[in-house]
Amino acid sequence: MPQLTLESLSGWIEAEMPAIETTLRDLVHINTYTQSPERVEQGMLYLESLVKHLGFTSERINQKHRLIHSGNHKGPRVMLISHMDTVHAPELDLDHYTPHGDGFVSGAGVGDIKGGLVMGLWAMKAISQMLTDFDLYRDWE
Repeated sequence: MPQLTLESLSGWIEAEMPAIETTLRDLVHINTYTQSPERVEQGMLYLESLVKHLGFTSERINQKHRLIHSGNHKGPRVMLISHMDTVHAPELDLDHYTPHGDGFVSGAGVGDIKGGLVMGLWAMKAISQMLTDFDLYRDWE
């Protein structure tokens, strides 16, 4: 039975913020430079572990893509598609997560795309707690 409602969503997000921020910080600290497959794979493994912790299923597709899914294949279908690599070279040493005290943070991939990955996963978590019938997919490479 769903436990989260639109009325309680704001409080739920506030309660989830420490986990969201920790996850984003951890991802920023993983250098996922696009030209370094082993670094990208390290980020993918972190996300696979997180996905399982959130109660979703992770499936590898041709070793580059991960398909995350949850639900009972009834009700609304939601699919999120993303990449997870970053384009800054490893020698630039930009893998620092910096909170600015005003609700903003900076770091490699915060705006493109690690922040989006984290928000997408928590959106999936919220939907899974709001609906009895749902069909969620997330694909990233």
